[in-house]
Amino acid sequence: MENNLSKPKIIRIKNKKTGVIYLYQNQHYWDSEKQQTRHIRRCIGKVDPNTQQPIYNHRYRTEQKMEHTIKEERVASIQPIGKILLLGKAFVQSKLSLHLKKVFSDDEVAMIKDLVFYLVSEDNQLSNANLWLMQNFADKKPQSFEAIKDLLKTLNKSRQNLFFESWAKPSSKTEHLLYDLASVASYKSHNSYLYYGHNRDTQALELNNIVIVTDKRSTRPRNYTVLGGTMRDIPTLNILPFRMGLPSLESSTLVLNRIFYARQRIHTLIQEGQKFLIRVPSQKKWLANSINEHKAEILEKPSFTSREGTTLQALTVPEQGVGLVHIYYEASWREEQKRNLSNVLFACKSELLENNLVDEHERLYDEYFEVKYSPKGFRRVMFRQDPQEVFEKSNAGFWALLTNSEEDAEQALHTYLTRNHLEAEWDNMKNQEDCRLMEVNDPYIFSGRAFLQFLALVMTSYMDSALNENEKGGYEEALTTMASYARVRFENLMHETFTKPTEQQKRIASIFKLKLIE
Repeated sequence: MENNLSKPKIIRIKNKKTGVIYLYQNQHYWDSEKQQTRHIRRCIGKVDPNTQQPIYNHRYRTEQKMEHTIKEERVASIQPIGKILLLGKAFVQSKLSLHLKKVFSDDEVAMIKDLVFYLVSEDNQLSNANLWLMQNFADKKPQSFEAIKDLLKTLNKSRQNLFFESWAKPSSKTEHLLYDLASVASYKSHNSYLYYGHNRDTQALELNNIVIVTDKRSTRPRNYTVLGGTMRDIPTLNILPFRMGLPSLESSTLVLNRIFYARQRIHTLIQEGQKFLIRVPSQKKWLANSINEHKAEILEKPSFTSREGTTLQALTVPEQGVGLVHIYYEASWREEQKRNLSNVLFACKSELLENNLVDEHERLYDEYFEVKYSPKGFRRVMFRQDPQEVFEKSNAGFWALLTNSEEDAEQALHTYLTRNHLEAEWDNMKNQEDCRLMEVNDPYIFSGRAFLQFLALVMTSYMDSALNENEKGGYEEALTTMASYARVRFENLMHETFTKPTEQQKRIASIFKLKLIE
């Protein structure tokens, strides 16, 4: 009934015996049982017989005063602060604040911190940072694009080197992972501000190569460098210790982009005693033979779930003269490939007809199609046999990592997937808007932009490590959880209040020693 009540309305009713006019607060509702309108009334005062003005009783006056106060309090500013509090703690606890202050001024550190917070929180272009900062900092003044661009210029290599001297002092005893990332490309659309390069799939895309060094045990990022183009040769590897501040590559395991794969390069690495981990391109015939030989054994292996939530089966087999091959099978990936088969084969057929071949589809051309020519020289493309039958016999869902250092298949998988995660974080830094508004395509400005991305990586790595130790998911989930914790300020009152933290927010806060006001 209460949900069906009308809004309160004041009515006047005259007592016929005394002549006094009483004031009533009236609300009506529909009585479904009696099929008629019913009223709820309560007396709230009377009318002055001389002035005809209402005289409200004490109860009604008190209620109106409280309602007026509540209405005033509703004019409030609500500022989400959960993310900012969490990021602030991580910024200090990761020791970024300490080391940045050794090189940069307080104003520079404050601006660096704001932009890094944005990069950690949002997967978006840097030119949108101002809007996010104003939404999350009540008293934050917007920074002009020129100011951000000037900051990026000041984060030059000489100042970065001073930071890295403090942040990552070389040690021959520490084991490292050196990740080769083909990133920074503008994948979303062609960017006229950039020149073309080639990515790991030999597509013509605008990119630079990023190389990141992390401590193997702690996963703490310690340094990075930007290479032009892609890292396909041994001489490029040989200059990395100098550029990365490492004594040598002896204590490093190279986690390589698969475009680096070539038998000769792999044998050179082995001869030089260099540890490595690399994904084997799926079209390699020796890999297909190995999968076919061990397929039944792989499918009998117990399944396991990766830290990223993927269910797989794995088998490790020796590869003579090279090391170990970890062969993985993902049933979900095979099913996805099966669903997409028709579209992929249609694209392959068009490529064959137009003689516009794609390297990644080489295996599909061989397995599914036969190309013939008519007497007049016309190209004809036909299926060798029923595509579904070919698919059922195929090695879809199987893939492999080649290594001479990572003996455990699950650990090797985690290391490789970490590389993919890092690559995703560094993608699209040279997007069109940032090139247009802040000229990040300029090598000197891009150097500062890449440095900010490295600092964001330090933050996310630290947060993930702390959360994983407590089995509380990753940093993105933590930020989403903390997003609803807010500070409420009332315009007409002197105090402020905070939303009540949830149990999940309390658990995350305890991990980072963050005090939430209830």
